[in-house]
Amino acid sequence: VSSQLAQCARPRTSKRHRRGNDPHCQPSLPAAMGESSRSGKFRKMSGGEPLSESLLAPTSASLEHAEYSASVSVNGGPVCEARLNASGISFSTYSLASDDISGIVDAGKNSLQVCSYVFQRTGCCGTRRRAARFYRLVFAGSDKEAEEAKGVWTSRWKELWGRAWLRKVLVIINPVGGVGKASAIYDKTAAPVFQQAGLDTRVVRTERGGQAGELAEAADLGDVHAVVVVGGDGTLVEVVNGLLRRPDADAARRLPLAQIPAGTGNGFVASLLCRE
Repeated sequence: VSSQLAQCARPRTSKRHRRGNDPHCQPSLPAAMGESSRSGKFRKMSGGEPLSESLLAPTSASLEHAEYSASVSVNGGPVCEARLNASGISFSTYSLASDDISGIVDAGKNSLQVCSYVFQRTGCCGTRRRAARFYRLVFAGSDKEAEEAKGVWTSRWKELWGRAWLRKVLVIINPVGGVGKASAIYDKTAAPVFQQAGLDTRVVRTERGGQAGELAEAADLGDVHAVVVVGGDGTLVEVVNGLLRRPDADAARRLPLAQIPAGTGNGFVASLLCRE
């Protein structure tokens, strides 16, 4: 949902994670997408046409200014104040933008884990890649107070960030597309992010050419909120054509459609998310 949701969430302007004051960084994990801003300021994606709208549902007016505070220990550090609001999560010396957070998951008694993927530059050319950052929050106070605060954060983060509508995703994988690594790419990179986002995924793998379109045409989309294609440009075209052949094509074409690039050239994604 975002990178998160592996392109279900379009890149949009967001606050950049302030790494300089972050003592709790975890080992990096490559991912792809998006652009965040520096020093809390906002700027558009560089290269190509900026994407000004997010595919995520906008935060409702009643939640736009809502904020939930709690005293927490972050990754075993001293207790500090944490704030959850529509922009993301802020701690005493640094913050995480909502667009950089894939989800908040239960981490045991009185604790949650915030899963985020923030941009960093790597290599001699300064290539931008998302790096995994995981934060274990242990809520302070009595057990009752801690559980109440944990319950509020658990129930509110999706609403605050406009993600409550996205619950079930149909994933169509072409395992032989490109260099034959589509299944591995999904299992290693996308599936954990979907799990962190709390999504119910229905995964189907093609077994022959043209089947991706047939699956898209025949699938029960009644309770599906987005379709994800794992493959190359050919697989994506098959799925689009399959959706447009459906009797309910008018409704199917309104479903968010995402692609996790796993083909040979991946020209569509390269054009959509072009870089300078």
